[in-house]
Amino acid sequence: MKLDGSTLLLVSGAVLLLLCLLCLAFWRQHRAEKALGWLTAQTLFLLIGGTLLDLLPNRAAGLGNAFLLLAAGTGLAAVRALDQRGTPAWAIGGPALVWLAIGQAGALASGAGTRVALISLLLAGYALATAWQFGRTGNRDALRSRRLLSAVLLAHGAYMLLRAALAGTLPAPWAATRQDWLLLLPLEGVLYGLAMLFAVTNLVWEAREQRVRRGAGVDILTGLPNRTAFLDHATRLRSTPPALMIFDLDDFPRLMENHGAAAGDAALVQFANTLSEMLPSASFEGRLGGTEFAALVPVRSPQHARDLAGAVCKAFASRYAGNSGPRVTASAGLYASLDAPWDIRTALLFADAALYRAKRAGGNGVLLADDSANPGLCAGSPILMAGGRRRWRDLIFQPRPGATEGAEEPEPKEPAAGAPP
Repeated sequence: MKLDGSTLLLVSGAVLLLLCLLCLAFWRQHRAEKALGWLTAQTLFLLIGGTLLDLLPNRAAGLGNAFLLLAAGTGLAAVRALDQRGTPAWAIGGPALVWLAIGQAGALASGAGTRVALISLLLAGYALATAWQFGRTGNRDALRSRRLLSAVLLAHGAYMLLRAALAGTLPAPWAATRQDWLLLLPLEGVLYGLAMLFAVTNLVWEAREQRVRRGAGVDILTGLPNRTAFLDHATRLRSTPPALMIFDLDDFPRLMENHGAAAGDAALVQFANTLSEMLPSASFEGRLGGTEFAALVPVRSPQHARDLAGAVCKAFASRYAGNSGPRVTASAGLYASLDAPWDIRTALLFADAALYRAKRAGGNGVLLADDSANPGLCAGSPILMAGGRRRWRDLIFQPRPGATEGAEEPEPKEPAAGAPP
């Protein structure tokens, strides 16, 4: 099929102009997204550079190529802005200024093929360097659009390398013997602009959605993951089973009653900070709700888990000791069955039962769950996941015979005379 050069150039310019206006509209709606602003500038420079090369190939070739280099520089700035990184001015406009200076000195007057090869190599270097910079930070998130943007940059760089390799054997785009394949330059420019617009905007929206999801999974007061985020993380664990620790502040209603809501909030924040400071960096902490906190901690043994939880409770209590203000302590229940298959529902039920026993024993202590008690009843129970733990845990767990409980069980009363048995 014979391509009509004039029509293709006109359509290419119109599409690039439309893309530029579309990028500008997106950026005006989301000024905080700097990547969209840089993308608008890149599309504009592509339009100006392509127009100069197509309409004034002999008189404005140097200026047109300079605008293409400027477009590549702003494309680098757009991609780096996606990772919240700035771009130095010399990396954006330096090569374009050098190109203009070399052109003014007459160093590029040796032939059109040399100029085409050199500008193509520079543009390819920009694209490949941008892809490398972008891929180097790809492990910071799990955004799927990163692969699409990297593929766009690599494809553009490969095309420019091919163009540079063939520049010496094929006529320049402005020669009288123009071939149909040479019209691939404006066509590739349009396709590259479209692909960049789609990839960058898609990545921007995906990143915003990820930030919203992360914000929805954070407890506003303490900054820890909330119950939903904690359980979601726990259900996706596939590695060595960690120890589950559940903490609860002791006598919190009395603290609120005597010292007010501000003191209660301060105690919750203080415990969250203590939890993050005292546990290993590989731990995952969260606030389950109210005064309850939980942590998934990699440990060597159940005794190691007990020592870590005890250190947390001791550090928290020490921060309130020796002052005239409120005295606050914490209790902990642990589940550290490292040999059993990991199941968050089972772990939560056992750890919560141990916590209940620790609080009944007077609080400010740590108890390890006995995973030999009622394992079949607990393993498949959805009670905790449905949020009914406080109502049903006494029905599921019973204190072990002979266990130290802090308070004697009340003796059964003899029925009154005449009462039915």
